Amino acid sequence: MNKILKAIIIDDEYKAGALLNSLIEELCPTVQVTAVYQDPRTALSELTITTPDIVFLDIEMPHMNGFEFVRACPKVDFEIIFVTGYDEYAIDAFKISATDYLLKPISSDNLIEAVHKAESHINDKITHDRYQILFDNMQEKSAVNRKIGIPSINGIDFVKVDEIVVCEGDQKYTNVILDSGTKILSSYNIGQFNRILESSGFFLSHRSHLINMSKIKQYQKDGTIVLDNGMTAPLARRRKEEFLLRIKKI
Repeated sequence: MNKILKAIIIDDEYKAGALLNSLIEELCPTVQVTAVYQDPRTALSELTITTPDIVFLDIEMPHMNGFEFVRACPKVDFEIIFVTGYDEYAIDAFKISATDYLLKPISSDNLIEAVHKAESHINDKITHDRYQILFDNMQEKSAVNRKIGIPSINGIDFVKVDEIVVCEGDQKYTNVILDSGTKILSSYNIGQFNRILESSGFFLSHRSHLINMSKIKQYQKDGTIVLDNGMTAPLARRRKEEFLLRIKKI
């Protein structure tokens, strides 16, 4: 029998919180919502009472937004599923460290998938380490020190973004190659890595290659990109113009 997980919902819109509560009750039998808050400050003050396993957290709220709530938590020993009505947020920067995010209106399939991820993380007992990376990334604007957690066959490997040379797509998986020569096979596809890393100086040179622009050693006329570690990456014709503009800025 699956363990019943306690959850709280924090959303300043009463109807949105009530709707999510109903969806969880209908679709997620292993989750019990113990409280729904409209004021994140109240939720914060009652964390020691509610002791949730999962927090469904709205982002845009008055007085204290979702990210400020996370920063204010003295200890994050629960899973966070961000909830937002605005896709303008750079949520993918947090997605690899947070459990997941739900875009309003909430899809039943997405809700179920997010809860399954939370259950898996709780079973693996990796919450604390993953959210320490989340805290660090919130405060770190430079890609040199920013870390990401890469889901792999061994669990989650935490690496500095600046240590990544190239990500190579392999069907639904991705090989992440580091400066050290270490290769990490991840269950994330190349598109997911592109969304996470493109703002940190990475460029999708080809549908199967995402390169760290700071690791380029040479660009050859035949469209081949040589990287610092000796590896090469192809450059798609349709990506050539943007690539040449990017390297002029390096």
